[in-house]
Amino acid sequence: MSLKFLVLISTLLWRHLVLAESDCPIVSTVENFNVTAYLGKWYEQEKYPILTETFGSCIYTDYYQEDGTTRFKNNELLFNLLPLSIGGTVSVNSTSGLLLITPDYKKTKHVPYYVLDTDYETFAAVWTCRENSTRGAWILTRERTPLESAVENGRSALDRENLSLEELRKTDQKDCKN
Repeated sequence: MSLKFLVLISTLLWRHLVLAESDCPIVSTVENFNVTAYLGKWYEQEKYPILTETFGSCIYTDYYQEDGTTRFKNNELLFNLLPLSIGGTVSVNSTSGLLLITPDYKKTKHVPYYVLDTDYETFAAVWTCRENSTRGAWILTRERTPLESAVENGRSALDRENLSLEELRKTDQKDCKN
C-alpha cells in the first residue's frame, strides 16, 4: 500500500469522527439499571461515526455472562463481507446505567458507556465521551429491522440530553449473514 493511499484514507476517516473539543457533557443515565434484562443481542441502528466502524455493516453487540463476569462481543461485517469480532468485559454500576467497557485487546483502559434510556425489550440509547477525545452515541434495538418507534425512542433519549441528532448515521443492516 502506498503512503499516499494511507494518508488519503486516514484523512477521509478523520473527517467523519465526532471529536470532543471541550468537556464532556453531564448526562442522565437509567436509574436502577438491570444488567440481567440488558443482556442479549442489540443491533446498531444509528451512531455517531467512529473510526472502528467506518467500513462496517450488520453491526450488533451481544452482552452475556461468563463465569460470573459480564462480557460483550461486538460483531460486524467489514466491507460487507469479512466478519470481525471484538470482545471484552463490562463492569456494571448497579445503581445507574454507567457501564465500563474494557476491550480484551486494551487491558489497561476502560471506556465509559452511559445507557441514557432503555426499555430492555425494544431500544437503548447509549453515549460515550472522553475528555479531549471522541464522542459516541448509539441507538440500539433488539430487532435487526425494528419498528420505527424503537429508533425514535432512542433519538428522543439523545435529544433530551441535548446531544446532537445531526451527527447520527444509519447503520446498514440489510442482507446480513452474521
